[in-house]
Amino acid sequence: MAPNFNDSEKFLKDASNGELVLFLGSGINVGCKMGDPRQDAPLGDMLSADISNHFFPDEKYNGESLRSVSSKVQNIKSKKILNDYLIKRLHPVELSKALSTIPYIKWKGIYTVNIDYGIETAYSEIKDKVQNLHPIILPNDPIASDTDLDLPYYKLHGCIMNYESNIIFSHRDYTQAREKNLRLFANLTVTLCESSLLFIGFGFEDSDFHDLWQSVKDYGGSSSE
Repeated sequence: MAPNFNDSEKFLKDASNGELVLFLGSGINVGCKMGDPRQDAPLGDMLSADISNHFFPDEKYNGESLRSVSSKVQNIKSKKILNDYLIKRLHPVELSKALSTIPYIKWKGIYTVNIDYGIETAYSEIKDKVQNLHPIILPNDPIASDTDLDLPYYKLHGCIMNYESNIIFSHRDYTQAREKNLRLFANLTVTLCESSLLFIGFGFEDSDFHDLWQSVKDYGGSSSE
């Protein structure tokens, strides 16, 4: 069954019972400061522009996609050099009010397409959080056994602080790599089709959001208006 976004009664009930799943895009970082030196969190095409301007200062940035710019850096420089830059640009994180609020709420799970360390920072700094964060990044990472205490946090596009993970810059890249990530992808599909979800940080024009919704229709066996 595909999720029904019109079932407000179930949504509110799940929210009050801690059964809501949170799905985060880059917009959750509005108001955050990131990196060394501290700068505004990169939103929209800002990270693509930052990478391009850093590695190719003599070339004008013309709106190339994050995937395109990052691939160019990895091909000319290396994956490690790109990852080191991303850490410097995105870490540490100075929390916004929105990020600081998340640990006070009980969730069934959190999924994100973000590669930064914002959620980890929030759960580290908020002492009276209601759950302990349990990141799941690699296909063989153990699943949280007790979600009353441990909150499963799925980083679908990898993590800058985990060198073993492959950074993925679009959900399309993720679905193309689903054989390698079959366990995480299967879990995501079931969650999207059976749980009440709260999407934060995605625009209606966001390609990640539309690709996710297409995955629900493709793998959930039905469609929804």
